[in-house]
Amino acid sequence: MGRPTPLQCICVMRTSTSATAREERPSQIRMALSSITNEVDTEAMAALHKATGLPIVGSQDWDRERLTHVLVLGPDGLTLACVGPLAALGSLRLDYGRGRLGHRLQSPIGRKHPLARALGLRPGQACPNILDATGGLGRDALLMARLGCEVVLCERNPVIAQMLSEALSRGTASSPILRAAIQRVRTIAADAREYLALCTPSSVPAVIYLDPMYPHRNKRALVKQEIRILRTLVGNDSDALDLFNAAIISGCERVVVKRPKGAPGIAGVSPHHQVLLPSSRYDVYCPG
Repeated sequence: MGRPTPLQCICVMRTSTSATAREERPSQIRMALSSITNEVDTEAMAALHKATGLPIVGSQDWDRERLTHVLVLGPDGLTLACVGPLAALGSLRLDYGRGRLGHRLQSPIGRKHPLARALGLRPGQACPNILDATGGLGRDALLMARLGCEVVLCERNPVIAQMLSEALSRGTASSPILRAAIQRVRTIAADAREYLALCTPSSVPAVIYLDPMYPHRNKRALVKQEIRILRTLVGNDSDALDLFNAAIISGCERVVVKRPKGAPGIAGVSPHHQVLLPSSRYDVYCPG
């Protein structure tokens, strides 16, 4: 397909800590929107352009434009394709209704689950409302919703935010169980610090959940392809301490931080207690 007249330039993003304070991305990211079918949903493409700010290019132009990432709209939804110098990484597509994750989300999840314990869920008590402040791939947010919690899912990268929103919408057709969980998740394309700054005392979430992307300490941290792709786009959350501080002073009842096994507490701050997992843990802070 051809490019609409107003969109003649490729979106070029240079690594800059002043914008999102994320590191370890390629020095220059060149992104665009595209479609793999001749029958393009022009309304959907226009909406994606408006939400992400990315220009639209035809698939025949990917190499010529020297792209690193392409957000592709296809019959089955959105896919983030790594191209050009990153082509070996493949592509990322979020699908909550299939595979191991789909099975996990549709299996019984009780309040003895490690995440439920970290969130402070108790039998017979109402579920707290939760802010997942580091949306990422959206899996933890869905697990929280599967436990019965109402979740606001914040993701500041507009491309990932659109992929989350589209995948959640598509997932409602998977099963009644997954549909019920998805209906408890609200996705917001925003920096969680800005979201918290706008909260009133009555609207502050009871629990704030953080799972920042930290610098990998060894090669095993890059095993999962989806994390490798995500890292090329968003880098590391080097401002995780700022987000943690915003959460602590927000007025919430509990802050839960997911950390790698063996890593120190965020900024060296000792949690009130921990919930241990085989390769990671939940650090729990109670500001009150």
